[in-house]
Amino acid sequence: MFAVFDGFGGDDISNFCSENATEALEKTTPTLSIRQRIQQTLNSLIEQLQVKKGAMEKIGTTACLCLKNKEEICIANIGDSGAMILKKNGNLRRITTEHSVENKNELARIEKLGGVLLNGGGKIRLQGELSITRAIGSTSLHPYLSEEAEYIEPTLEEEDAYIILGSDGILKHLGDKIDSPIRKSPLEIANKIQEIAVLNGSKDNTTVVAIELIV
Repeated sequence: MFAVFDGFGGDDISNFCSENATEALEKTTPTLSIRQRIQQTLNSLIEQLQVKKGAMEKIGTTACLCLKNKEEICIANIGDSGAMILKKNGNLRRITTEHSVENKNELARIEKLGGVLLNGGGKIRLQGELSITRAIGSTSLHPYLSEEAEYIEPTLEEEDAYIILGSDGILKHLGDKIDSPIRKSPLEIANKIQEIAVLNGSKDNTTVVAIELIV
């Protein structure tokens, strides 16, 4: 399992998820599908955090997790972190949805619940506070801020080389291609992607994980 947690309002929730995700996965039922196991992992983290509800009112984290074995891959995404596929020719393709105020489907869901978008700090935000519409934590914004994950089981092709998990500081500053040769280690690929995001003007958290694929 690989994961990126991008905290906001503080790092307590993102640190908790990072430190406890492996143990939560180990307690899932081994005979279940990897989608069910990653779902159980996320549910366990959220349930554990409910006892910290008072501390979670204004802080939270995005979450993008990838669970894989030799036959299957499943990605779970909450918020504006996400996953891309990097092909051998350097092309990048995003495979997750950004859960933000820029997503029309998310806006329709929020309006149906009675939530509103307000100007906060010069930007349009959910209830005037957050630009993301799904996250773990920030309980003061529930039910408009959803903890429900998007699950994707990508069909891989022979030309697919890596799955890239990244925070929004990575995803929003990459474009659709990198020029670096793909015959590099996962760490070299991750470092290259981070370098590109920073050179392209990213001032945000640039957390990135590269997961090598064997198809």
